[in-house]
Amino acid sequence: MEQLTQSLRHNSLSVVVYIDFLQAFDMLWHPGLILKLQHLHCPYAYLFWIVNYFQDRITTIDYQGHLSDQIVITRGAPQGSCFEPKVYIVNLFDLPQIFEYTRKVHLYVDDLALLYSPSIYLEYIKQTDEIQTRINNDMVKLEQYADNNHQPVNKNKMEFVVYHKSVQVPKIRIVYQGQCIQQEKTFKYLDFHLDSKLSFRGMIDAQFTKLRKSYTILTYIHCAFPTYFTLKMRFFQTYTWPHLLLVFNHQSKPGTLLLQTLPQINLLYVPSVYH
Repeated sequence: MEQLTQSLRHNSLSVVVYIDFLQAFDMLWHPGLILKLQHLHCPYAYLFWIVNYFQDRITTIDYQGHLSDQIVITRGAPQGSCFEPKVYIVNLFDLPQIFEYTRKVHLYVDDLALLYSPSIYLEYIKQTDEIQTRINNDMVKLEQYADNNHQPVNKNKMEFVVYHKSVQVPKIRIVYQGQCIQQEKTFKYLDFHLDSKLSFRGMIDAQFTKLRKSYTILTYIHCAFPTYFTLKMRFFQTYTWPHLLLVFNHQSKPGTLLLQTLPQINLLYVPSVYH
């Protein structure tokens, strides 16, 4: 977010490509992981333990008392174990290095976002051409990486947003494996709704929806258990207060007026709930 806002201060547009890996944890390639751990100078005692951990793993499906044949597991991380997210993060440790600007690559487990900003010394039309060329070159590198690591990308869920300050939306064509990536006006990344103008309107609306649900439950608790002050306080602090803080931190003048008109988040109501 900080890189994006700083970029828009000096540029007329910035592009963020959002990439989703296909069945990320289930497609973990064991030999590739072991090879990367060896390149990272993992102690052989740990390396042998991990190799043994992945060997001879089987599963059986129980459906209404009917057991399936044993299925040998040759890929993927063990579901539900604390070891699963750790090995997946290590497996993708070298992914940012394949792109042109590693400091603008944001990888959170299996959520990948690539930020592109054009040169400020180019004209607007040349900026779009320059940034489109850079992105498509990186898409070729990503395709090679995904193929070498047996970690396919979900092309149907790949999207990009052009964040801009101009009236007309810039048109950019991004291709991955011969398929054009869908351009969107907004995207939800790590539970944050970001539109092309960075107005945070979608995110604030989502918080209001959660606040309305919280208000309904809080009203029921207050009517059913009027003396349970500790319960109401914990519920408010867990399910109401975080959304209130998020709204106030991103409020604009219309948002402030809307906030004042909603009885469910009127601060005058809060004392009446606890007394």
